[in-house]
Amino acid sequence: MTQPAWTPEREITLAEARQLVAAGFPDLANAEVELFAQGWDNTAVRWRSSRLGELVFRFPRRAIALAGVRRELAWLPQLAPLLPIPIPHPTFAGSWSSEGSEAWPFWGAQMLPGTELAVLIELSPQQRADLAGQLGAFLRVLHDVQPGDFEIAGDAQLAVDPMDRGYPAKRAVRTKECLGRLRQSGVHAPFDDLAGLIDRAARLLAPPPPSVICHGDLHVRHVLVGGSAITGVIDWGDLCLADPAVDLSIAFAAFSEDQRQAFFTAYGSIDPDRELRARALAISLSALLTEYAMAQVSRDGSASPLLPEVSNGLSRALES
Repeated sequence: MTQPAWTPEREITLAEARQLVAAGFPDLANAEVELFAQGWDNTAVRWRSSRLGELVFRFPRRAIALAGVRRELAWLPQLAPLLPIPIPHPTFAGSWSSEGSEAWPFWGAQMLPGTELAVLIELSPQQRADLAGQLGAFLRVLHDVQPGDFEIAGDAQLAVDPMDRGYPAKRAVRTKECLGRLRQSGVHAPFDDLAGLIDRAARLLAPPPPSVICHGDLHVRHVLVGGSAITGVIDWGDLCLADPAVDLSIAFAAFSEDQRQAFFTAYGSIDPDRELRARALAISLSALLTEYAMAQVSRDGSASPLLPEVSNGLSRALES
């Protein structure tokens, strides 16, 4: 049986993380430590220090994430001062290995406040519209940053859309297979219309040469919210050069048609081909996240709190 894409290749225990960080950073030896979150690629551990405040350390779980960790270490400290919403700013860095295996990099930074947009289903339509406007403004600034203005070591250079997220034809088969599994699992969604949009997007030619820095994996789990404000944009491991559609997909997955107007008022208008690329990626990411959420069952047997939001992204992506 094929293992899910998020199956870890290496997992750090809380005791190992505590020992590793204490050895490298003695000021944190007596801090309170707890497991904070686990994603597809990283395990996040929270430190509470009376002197240094609240910190989060990220340890990769899969080898595919290692290049992304190195990019985060090189790029985030330089990008952070330029952006209107906080992003992680690594200030601690080290490496860890298990049973003589290859050393994997990790880093730590001040904890950003807020809750994942993915679990905030109680937000009002106006609150979501406010968030949409803030996110559109954030991406306008990010996409205006010039890659050539940075001095980055060779192994942390930005690849050109390595996951083909801006090229629907390269992802169409995988996306439709995922939609098929969701249909068989009993998920309620307009599957025929979703497949139709994927087919239309797959007829697009390859996107023009990329000209912007993209977050690369911008979805509802990577946006932190406090009240009616975005308090952070996290998980930059897929930072890359790509067509702006790669980031603009969140406008179609996270916000309804009315709320989306605030996003594009702040960001600026886009042409029909870019919109179709963004919608197709919104469907692809929402489908993958829905499948992931369905596999995350809590100890009491209840469904993942992610499920309502990420599954709603499927129908939002069709709204016009």
